[in-house]
Amino acid sequence: MTLHSAWCDWWREKRNRPHFWFVIVTALAVTAACIILRKMEHPWVGVTGKRVRHGYPFIGEDYGRYWGFWIGLGATILTGLIALVSRWWWSWAHPSLDQSVQSAKNSPWGRGSWICLMAILLLAGLLRVPQIDREILRDEQDTLRYHIHGYHFYDEKHGGGLTFQAVTWADAAFWNQHGNNPVLMSVAAKASLVIWQKWTGTPGDHLNVVAIRLPSLIAGWASIAVLAWCLMGFASGRVALLGALMAAIHPLHIDYCEQARGYAFVMLGAPLALGSAIRALRSGRWLSWIGLVGGCAIMLYAYIGSLFFVCPLALTVIVILACRWWKSLRAGDRQAILTARRDVTRLVVTGLIGTSIYLVLALPSIICFWDYREKFPWRFAPSAQWWLVFWTEYASGHFFQLPRNAEGNTEPLSVLIDTFLKQNPLLWAEILLAPALAIAGLIQIWRKSERWISPLIGVAFLTPFLQIAVHGLMTHIVLFYFYLIYWLPVVIGLEAFAVDSFFAWAADQLSSTKGDLDQSTRRGHAPWWPIWLTMASVWIGFLFLNGGLKQNFRAWLAPKRERELVNYDRGDFHWINYPEGRLLRLRKEKEIPQVFPEPLSGHDTPSH
Repeated sequence: MTLHSAWCDWWREKRNRPHFWFVIVTALAVTAACIILRKMEHPWVGVTGKRVRHGYPFIGEDYGRYWGFWIGLGATILTGLIALVSRWWWSWAHPSLDQSVQSAKNSPWGRGSWICLMAILLLAGLLRVPQIDREILRDEQDTLRYHIHGYHFYDEKHGGGLTFQAVTWADAAFWNQHGNNPVLMSVAAKASLVIWQKWTGTPGDHLNVVAIRLPSLIAGWASIAVLAWCLMGFASGRVALLGALMAAIHPLHIDYCEQARGYAFVMLGAPLALGSAIRALRSGRWLSWIGLVGGCAIMLYAYIGSLFFVCPLALTVIVILACRWWKSLRAGDRQAILTARRDVTRLVVTGLIGTSIYLVLALPSIICFWDYREKFPWRFAPSAQWWLVFWTEYASGHFFQLPRNAEGNTEPLSVLIDTFLKQNPLLWAEILLAPALAIAGLIQIWRKSERWISPLIGVAFLTPFLQIAVHGLMTHIVLFYFYLIYWLPVVIGLEAFAVDSFFAWAADQLSSTKGDLDQSTRRGHAPWWPIWLTMASVWIGFLFLNGGLKQNFRAWLAPKRERELVNYDRGDFHWINYPEGRLLRLRKEKEIPQVFPEPLSGHDTPSH
């Protein structure tokens, strides 16, 4: 046998084996990681090494070099070890199962469902795009000046000239002094801004609000499709499309798709993780486990507070797998034992590799926040006003302030009814109906869905209350309602499930009373399109009439207005956004110039 024929025989044998390709891909990834670790500036040399030796405070690039190197080294070693021992665990992850226990694929959507989803996504874009160029908001500006773009200031240490302090890539990825850096959003927004500057030839000290908000818009827009996909894992196509429609027109969802903050990525990661968990527990496919880990990583990389959603969800998945394995061992069912062991093995492998990659990217900024942590000036205690805002925002996307008398006490119930209910009865009908629908949807899922799906949905529904309890009873760290944004896709899904169940029941009741109807329209087989169109019309009417959508539609019709400067005061400084896209820091005792002062000094200075 010649060398060539031996090689061909070996290649024909190996190329159809998934384990072979896993080892190849892992080896390439480990090799690439080793090259990066070898060529990067090591933490014991250069400026970072000097800061380490003398105990100087770190800046963004130091956290990336020091912690990025050591965590990256650990992740590389761990991934290599997983590949080296794969010959032992691969058979556990790919057992020989009977055809009766092989996983079945979800039924595909029909053409009509895809057309409906495309129409919903088009509607979502029409509602979001018109306001993406609105003025920069206060919290956006905090991230903008330290983690995305930078700002101009008068450099009093070097003659008082006007200087631009640019944000470096290390600042976007690793610097998190105040804990308000949504790293995934910052890196994506900075990349979008740099591309815009290069494409248009704009100077580096100018920003574009559309460019910095574009990643958030894309993530929020994609989250609608992912929510529909998530709902398809345990509900009908009607529920999936109705949930997508409700997300597309929900004012709170619209608002956070238009902000350069990390919450749109959280709304993307939550249904991705939940939908992947449902499919992973049903089918055990690698892609589903990867989706679970990836969705959790997206949420945490965009907002570390998502830990209150990720940890309970992951723990629930682990408990379900443990219960399955224990029951299979007690029953002595070999096929069930192999299936349970397969799922546990795949979860462990994807979890270890995915977590190590996430830690390489995210842990430096988390350590930065821990090193510079400060006692927050506000102490959180959930009040009646806080609960009202939490309730109304997630129910309708509207903010309400409790009316108070001259002594500062809340007005009596009769005044509240006159202030709220009588002024906008349709809106408050929706606000009052929303929690009832969510609870009804949870009950319906508990009754109708597979036994292991109910705990997943139930835990996802309860996660914000866990975070509220921890913040309110233990840490007392400030908690704004939008910190719980991972709850919005869950609530929308439950409401869609409840609305669908009600209309399906009503249609079945109507069809059962008509004895001359065709068998396809009798109880349990109600017409599909009339039901869904009725549901959609009713829900659009609710949201449109309460004013949540009218503002977004008016944005298309409103004439373009001249942009004006916007100032936000923080500490001892004015932070002024000028219409042409420049940001100026100015001491409060100085008068705010209506036009950006010229000329610039011409040199950029790294942050910090």
